[in-house]
Amino acid sequence: MACIASPQYETHEAPGPAEPTSAEPPPIDVPPVDAPGAPADPGTAGTPATTGDSTVAGTGDPEPPAMPSRSPGLMLTLLLFGACLIGVAALAVMAARPPTGTGPGSEAARTMIEVLTFPIESTAHTQGRFIYAQNPPAGGPHTGEVQNCGFYTEPVVTEQAVHSLEHGAIWITYRPELPAEQLAILRDLAGNRTHVLVSPWPRDLPAPIVATAWGRQLWLETADDPKLVEFVRHFRANPEAPEPSGACPDKRGSP
Repeated sequence: MACIASPQYETHEAPGPAEPTSAEPPPIDVPPVDAPGAPADPGTAGTPATTGDSTVAGTGDPEPPAMPSRSPGLMLTLLLFGACLIGVAALAVMAARPPTGTGPGSEAARTMIEVLTFPIESTAHTQGRFIYAQNPPAGGPHTGEVQNCGFYTEPVVTEQAVHSLEHGAIWITYRPELPAEQLAILRDLAGNRTHVLVSPWPRDLPAPIVATAWGRQLWLETADDPKLVEFVRHFRANPEAPEPSGACPDKRGSP
């Protein structure tokens, strides 16, 4: 019997699963989503996404815009500016308000209304007698000696008394016939203060009592008039005198 050769077939193993290769696809950055009820990751909880519009973590609602922070230096500057404004306002109110005792109806205001003012052009030293524009004089040329302040019952040298005025003294002249009780008031006024000179004026005094400072004069009817004390308080050793710090006691004349 003839043998028929069987056809020869090539056999191949079936391909198995492909071996994994070392090359991996690039990772995709997917933000983690917490499962309901799962504990929040402490490293990411409450941190909104950095892409797109800002949102409140866990709610999806837009995050409110952050308030701009103010530096301590700016706050201090604002506080100081406000304090300065308050201070300026307070000073303006104080300046608009007249000082105590100097309002329109005060004794000081009434006294100043009645005070006569004279321009004095010369402070020269002179020898002998001098004729003055005022009676008694309110300043002008005078001798080199200063009349000692105090209370006098006899007239003093006019040119020496004017030198006392130059040193800031108040010269109170009175009529010789002034009553004794009025003279006692003037004596006390001179005895209790420095730079107050009181003496009689024997001729043509325009009022029973005349109080004189350098360039200023006040006429009075009585020694107990409150305006006399106010005049002395305001003008005694005041800066309007040429030499307000000059001496008046311990000079020529004895009260």
